[in-house]
Amino acid sequence: MRHMERGEGVLQAALNGSKEVGFTIVSMTLSLVAVFIPVLFMGGILGRLLNEFAVTISVAILVSGVVSLSLTPLLCSRFLRPRSKEEQSRLYAASEKIFQWMLNFYGWSLRAILRHRRATMIVSLMILIATGVLFVKIPKGFLPSEDTGAIFGFTEAVQGISFEGMMRHQQAVVQSIQKEPYIESIFSSIGASGAWVAVNSGRIFIRMKPRSERRLHVDEIIQDIRRKTAGIPGIMVFLQNLPPIRIGGQLTKSVY
Repeated sequence: MRHMERGEGVLQAALNGSKEVGFTIVSMTLSLVAVFIPVLFMGGILGRLLNEFAVTISVAILVSGVVSLSLTPLLCSRFLRPRSKEEQSRLYAASEKIFQWMLNFYGWSLRAILRHRRATMIVSLMILIATGVLFVKIPKGFLPSEDTGAIFGFTEAVQGISFEGMMRHQQAVVQSIQKEPYIESIFSSIGASGAWVAVNSGRIFIRMKPRSERRLHVDEIIQDIRRKTAGIPGIMVFLQNLPPIRIGGQLTKSVY
């Protein structure tokens, strides 16, 4: 549009405009792809999780770069036409005023920053320090905790307990959990099953009510259940919020 406003033909203006930004588009495209290529070759669990992500992002960036260098200038030469002031609509005039205001504000802010270079460097340093503090303070983990409406738990009694004794302890745990108002259903089992061969162990699977019907997050409900079951003698309860992504292996008493 700037070249057309200077009197150049539509095709020539599209060519000149694409030449001006061509090197920038190529350098940006290659630098962005270079960031994601190492992710493609990562090994282990993280590599399995991020492999498709790296491929998708890299291909999308490359396609975007090709489109920006070929299709976009072509469409500009076919659809854009120079407009005189008499042909400009009210919407065009209003948007031009907004763009001009943004340009003036940018120029004003740039001049102000260049006049106060020391203050600008101090503010930048403060932002850098605040970023480091936030990085330390913000909770971090392998997979974020999400409310999937399910809780899984292990129970464990003393070694050598009888099956009937384990059953009584397990029923006491289930009865305590059932007092939680946000629980919809409970599945409970004890004894040897599959990978679990110990008689003094049990499993509990809890299905919560829909999120719209409860005000507490599943992690808060787990903390509440832990307080209620901690006072039951002779048995320990290990509850966990199941991760949103299962990465193989078997369930254990922790999320690892």
